[in-house]
Amino acid sequence: PPSVAADLPAHELDEPPAWATQRGADDEVLRALDRLDWGGPGALQASRETLERHAGTLAPLILPRLSGLGPDRAALASKLIEVLGREDPDTPGLLDALILHAQSPSGLEAKAGLRVLAESRDHRALRGILPRLMDADLAVRSYARAALSQVARRGDVVAQNVILGELEQQPLDPDLAFLTVAAEFEDRPRVEALLHAAE
Repeated sequence: PPSVAADLPAHELDEPPAWATQRGADDEVLRALDRLDWGGPGALQASRETLERHAGTLAPLILPRLSGLGPDRAALASKLIEVLGREDPDTPGLLDALILHAQSPSGLEAKAGLRVLAESRDHRALRGILPRLMDADLAVRSYARAALSQVARRGDVVAQNVILGELEQQPLDPDLAFLTVAAEFEDRPRVEALLHAAE
């Protein structure tokens, strides 16, 4: 007797149904996020490529993961922060999370947060950057100062004033990176005075 399957009508699709595509994308993203925790170099690269394809949709998945991490998970936190750097900066809670992690006692986590905050066009990013300018950890301090320079270069007046203020306090031993970026600032009288003092 013919099988039951043979009696069923044949349905073929040129493309997978919407529900299958959606479920597949979700599963793919979740697997990629999981691999960030345990994957070796090859798995990490595959995860990053997958996550790049879904950039702009990941913040709602990443923010809860990030907030649930303990202080012993700095390596994973830094990877998740890196991914957040490609997400919509206006996502609710995203900037607050970056500021929080930029203030982390973990240098690895703080540097990741500072790296992303450096690209932020929101003035509030300074809340994560300014407290680390004189950090005891030289690497964290360097990241914070580089982030402040980037924010100042984009025209943030508060960031520019912080840089000018420091340069004015140390005219004989200026931070050369700060001096270089300050040369582009609008406040020409202060800038010219600093450049003259540094000659």
